[in-house]
Amino acid sequence: MRPNRTIQFALLSLIITLATLSQVASDTHESSVPGIEVLDGFDAEVVSEGLWAPFGLALDADNSILVGSNCEMCPALRLSHDGLLTGASNWIVDPDGVAVDSSGTVLVAGDQTVTLMNSFASGVDQTLADGFSNLNDIVVGNGGAIFVYDSNGEIWQISSAGDVGSAPFAITASGGGISHDPLTGGLLVTTGPPSDLVLAISPGGTATEIAAMPAFSNPADAAQGGGGHFGDSIYVTLLNTGEIVTVDRESGDSSLFARGFSTPARLVFEGEHGVLVSDLTAGRIIRIFPVVTESIQAQIDIRPSCINPKGHGSLPVVIFGSPDLDVGAIDFASLDLEGFSVKARPRSGGLMVHFEFVNDDDLLDALVQFEDNGHWTGTGGTATLTGMLLDETPIEGTDSICIVPHGVKPSPQSRGRSASR
Repeated sequence: MRPNRTIQFALLSLIITLATLSQVASDTHESSVPGIEVLDGFDAEVVSEGLWAPFGLALDADNSILVGSNCEMCPALRLSHDGLLTGASNWIVDPDGVAVDSSGTVLVAGDQTVTLMNSFASGVDQTLADGFSNLNDIVVGNGGAIFVYDSNGEIWQISSAGDVGSAPFAITASGGGISHDPLTGGLLVTTGPPSDLVLAISPGGTATEIAAMPAFSNPADAAQGGGGHFGDSIYVTLLNTGEIVTVDRESGDSSLFARGFSTPARLVFEGEHGVLVSDLTAGRIIRIFPVVTESIQAQIDIRPSCINPKGHGSLPVVIFGSPDLDVGAIDFASLDLEGFSVKARPRSGGLMVHFEFVNDDDLLDALVQFEDNGHWTGTGGTATLTGMLLDETPIEGTDSICIVPHGVKPSPQSRGRSASR
């Protein structure tokens, strides 16, 4: 027996109204790692645990994970992508920072020295430069230039031959983390308390403040997002609050990305696939990665199928319900049809969506009016509808169309196929 349509339509209309008036209370959720919350659309996993004070992070050409240690006498470690130990350096005094040059040589920033590791397997190393004061981090910049950052806030440049500049390349308020800035070719650095800043340092050594973090949050590291779901914001670890925030480079505004760490120290992006975070006192490496949800394939019917994209009217589209798609769960404000959006009612502003049983499968369908606004972006003989459900699951559907010239009305025969599937 077919369900009561009046009640079903009323409930669906109420759901859509409430969804447009309310927002999700929190943008983060509990990840697969107990205690770690991450931004919606992401999850986390433990890559390696039981480590001794993991601090510095870097990736080599094989995507092996290099780990420095914040301890008085420790080795630097090499882990596989899955976190298995595959190598270790000799014992080094306070090997906080790790980096890799273009030849694949690993550089370790210890307390006062920079050590070259030509091979983890052989354990052979050599001192590149020494005489520093409590090095915090190391990075390889443009053209193979090596930069080290000490606790006094001094950044020194080292040549591949081990020659150290006669004066600091740049000076900040106090030392923190340092990374390569792919947008400018310069550096991204953080400073510890009491300044708690994120800075961009130009290739010429000029420092510019990007953002001030909360007082005594102790920003430990900053890195440019890896693209994709991570976008191009700057990601910052806050050692004292156990959080990772994103910072807009232009405005300096920050927002929460993840929290629940013991002491998040360094981070390094695996491109758009994930970001690795060293959790210092917890003795582990955490990977945060985007959760990619496959699109639900929706069957749609554009009526008429021959359209004039500059008609400046309404374009009706049927979205058929199916066992995989409850049309009442669609976020209709998210729908896009080759540049057309869902039309709003003139007075109420509500979206022009109507529910009915178009075919005979007893599954409710949605008739959606799209705004024929002249912004059509389609180029071929098909049109693609994209959008998402209220839980942000993507949906997608395609229908065959033909384009008629401006001023020509579609013929009655072009009004689409039968409503039955």
